[in-house]
Amino acid sequence: MSRPRRFADQVLSAALLQIASGLVPREQQAEWRAEWRGELWQVVHTDNADWRAWQGAVFTSGAFKDAYLLRTGGDRDKAFQFPRRGSALRCLFLLFAVGFTGFLICITSPDARMALAPPANDIMHSVLISADHGYRGIEVPSIRVADYRRWTKDTQRLYSALAFYRPIAKSVAAGKHSLKHITVAVASRSMVEFLNLTPSVRAAIDRSGTSQPQLLLTPNLRHALFDSASVTSGQSVQLGDQRVMVAGVVSRGAWPLPAGVAAWLIEPPQVLNRMSAGSRGFVVARVDPNGSAASLGNWWYMFVPEPEGGISKFTCIAISGIIHSPLLILLEMLCLALAALPATTPLDFGEYPHRPDRHTAFSSIPRWIFFILKIGLIVPAVYFWSVAVAYYANPLGSSAAVYIQMVLAFLFFLFAFRWAWRDQRLRCPVCLQLLTNPAQVGRASHSFLDWSGMEWICSRGHGFLHIPELPTSWLSIQCWLYLNPSWQSLFSDACME
Repeated sequence: MSRPRRFADQVLSAALLQIASGLVPREQQAEWRAEWRGELWQVVHTDNADWRAWQGAVFTSGAFKDAYLLRTGGDRDKAFQFPRRGSALRCLFLLFAVGFTGFLICITSPDARMALAPPANDIMHSVLISADHGYRGIEVPSIRVADYRRWTKDTQRLYSALAFYRPIAKSVAAGKHSLKHITVAVASRSMVEFLNLTPSVRAAIDRSGTSQPQLLLTPNLRHALFDSASVTSGQSVQLGDQRVMVAGVVSRGAWPLPAGVAAWLIEPPQVLNRMSAGSRGFVVARVDPNGSAASLGNWWYMFVPEPEGGISKFTCIAISGIIHSPLLILLEMLCLALAALPATTPLDFGEYPHRPDRHTAFSSIPRWIFFILKIGLIVPAVYFWSVAVAYYANPLGSSAAVYIQMVLAFLFFLFAFRWAWRDQRLRCPVCLQLLTNPAQVGRASHSFLDWSGMEWICSRGHGFLHIPELPTSWLSIQCWLYLNPSWQSLFSDACME
């Protein structure tokens, strides 16, 4: 290496060394500056043939590492380390990560996102009328079109709007693309008032008038028929044996109840009048706020006299209640899991005497705050994950999704609460660190002479936890033993871990 370059390297090294020494605590600066200068002299004045360019400056950069360790007390990972293994902060962070992951899965799934979202204002007073009892009527068409025609004239006192739709399988063709067995909902014109449509789509339907059928495509069907090309109002497609105009594209959440509908065919009134009287479909009604049914709740029955005699009973289920059922199910399963927890988990917490250095009654408050935070993170995590799994392959309002969420929420709650309680029992009451180094103490045959069981220790030297193998009169539950603070100097976290 040339002399000018070596001289420049020495100047740069000395400058870096001066900066690094300024980072060292004031009382140690002179000592460490002398130490670094001695080591640097050995490096920059060497005369070997393997000298690399700016070797002195590269060597001096290690002084910054030493200065950092001196400034942080010698703990290399003190400032940037992830919360240590077994710590309370790490436990809370992992629980938050599990719940947040479930939330992200929910918002990426259309049906799960609709289950979490509050209902629209126009859905709050809407009901689904079914001839079947229970939630089965949400999934199976059960109302005859003849009943719908009669109700449009006889139920003005109860409903301000009434709509009918019937899912049927048809073939759809547009250009070179043709699809078979596509579920199309043949709906009355009044169904437009219940669908969540954009203003442009509503305007296109209004411009077409009431004499021509209008087709509303979902995004998946639009992509299958037109690839990446945009769809404009007025384009026509072949639907079965008729040619219909496309009014626009609707989102999958245009209607919250399940039917697996890929398209909506808004028919003029004369088409529904020609439909067979026995054809069955779904009937949706909007309750008149001033009518007699406005205060009946989320579930009630409608009794209708038949023309030929007799009275038929129909079930009216509020759509807002169906949409909010995931939250109601969660609360029910939460109560059921809390009731089942004492039968599956021992709830004795153990004996924890007062700390030698703290005789106040508030010394146990941090431990219970940590436990409450764990439960507070478990509840939303179970909610998001049960909804995400239940509505992954099931539409909103389906009975299968309801049963899946019930089972998952109950099991998740039960096992999560058991884990939270057992985790709380195996934590140090001082630092809330998980206890380590379990050791078997004594033998079961000596239980009447001495205790036998497991002994856990706090890695920071706060104490021991004795868990008896066989309950005795002098030690029936786990017991905590505090160590004097002078013992903590004998404990090393690195050695204990």
